[in-house]
Amino acid sequence: MAATADACVTYTDQGKIDLLNVILEQFPGGIAVYDKDLRMAVCNNTLKRMLDYPDELFEFGMPTMEQVFRFNAMRGEYGQGEVEHMVAHRIELARKREPHVYERKRPNGMVLEVRGVPLQSGGFLTIYLDVSLQRAKMPEAPKIGNADADRLTGLAPLKAMEAQIDNLLRHRHHGEVACLHCIDLDHFNDLNKRYGTAVGDFVLKEISLRLTAAARGTDFIARTGGDRFQILQTRVMRPSEVTRLATRLIQEIKKPIRCGHEDIVVSASVGFATINDASSSAAAVIAKANESVVAEKRKHRMAAA
Repeated sequence: MAATADACVTYTDQGKIDLLNVILEQFPGGIAVYDKDLRMAVCNNTLKRMLDYPDELFEFGMPTMEQVFRFNAMRGEYGQGEVEHMVAHRIELARKREPHVYERKRPNGMVLEVRGVPLQSGGFLTIYLDVSLQRAKMPEAPKIGNADADRLTGLAPLKAMEAQIDNLLRHRHHGEVACLHCIDLDHFNDLNKRYGTAVGDFVLKEISLRLTAAARGTDFIARTGGDRFQILQTRVMRPSEVTRLATRLIQEIKKPIRCGHEDIVVSASVGFATINDASSSAAAVIAKANESVVAEKRKHRMAAA
């Protein structure tokens, strides 16, 4: 570890290097530092234990961020989806160099709070904290069985989203903010008429995978209608996080979908409703999100006229 610290920070006093290493190893969470080329420069042992990183990942030196993302995607850390798509999506976000805070639930049940901060040198500092105990104090909404899931996409149905929001409203802390995003595909009926329902179903399945990849592991996703989806974004720290997720969803959806020999381009309208101290019920939150997306669709039609 001393060699790593020496490569990242210039110290002439060996005692300072040793002190830095002690701080890194005594910190109660995981720490990763990536350089301007998105190659890992520092990884404390706590992070290796927390994320179950094997020695083989570091066999040829520090891995790149892309290698770490691919390793995580292949072992199911990011949920279901096409591995290379999930990797490319996360690399694209990293290159934007935006500060971020989110939660991710690991397959083993551990809930991580992840904080990323861009460095002036061009790299990135990421801190991981295990917040499983804190989150365990908040009862979960009833689990949705396979029989209740949407048969086409495998996502939860509307009633599951209602249960999640009701649960959140009952157990949220004062001042805690969440957001319900409502995504409505534009001109989907026209797509079905032109290409047929089989292609339409294929598009819906691909969109569901993209939404799952774009959302955080702790967000809840449901298909609430024929061409309508909802995402419950929990623990919103600042308004810009809502805007960033909405923008990311739109960007992911509009990427061409390869179907046979043709690329199909789909657009979407996204509305949202903030969940805060003034929110009264799941029905009210969902109604507000639906009104918001209808207003967005109206703007799109007026702009196209």
